[in-house]
Amino acid sequence: MRILLLNQYLPPDPAPTGVLLKELGDALKAEGHTVDYVSTRQDYRAGQHQGGRALRELRTLGRMLVDGLASPRPDLVISESSPPCLLIPTTLITAWHGAKSIHWAMDLYPEIAEAMGAIPRGLFLTALERLMGWCYRKCEKVVALDED
Repeated sequence: MRILLLNQYLPPDPAPTGVLLKELGDALKAEGHTVDYVSTRQDYRAGQHQGGRALRELRTLGRMLVDGLASPRPDLVISESSPPCLLIPTTLITAWHGAKSIHWAMDLYPEIAEAMGAIPRGLFLTALERLMGWCYRKCEKVVALDED
């Protein structure tokens, strides 16, 4: 099976989510699967200071969408939660390739952004919540850190 793994960062970058995804990829390869990766090719520490966060995240999502659409056709796409709302391009990538999607939810977006005061309650947030809800429903499975 060909599996595409998506996350903002991958080793050798020290970002914890990238390390976890690389460990998963290595385990899948050991079981005989073909594993491809899509990341932003950004440095975790340096990326934190490049322009405004919202613009940086939008560029990141766009780059990952383009790379995912151009990747060899996967049977399964596994995405993490970084960058915020990664599930949106993941859903487009899986539809394009006719693949299944598993989302490894480590954070809930946009809810966490609202709780932190980054996005105010309003029409944009409501639309984003509905879009993310639609994307979650398109997943074959959603993996959570715990039952909460």
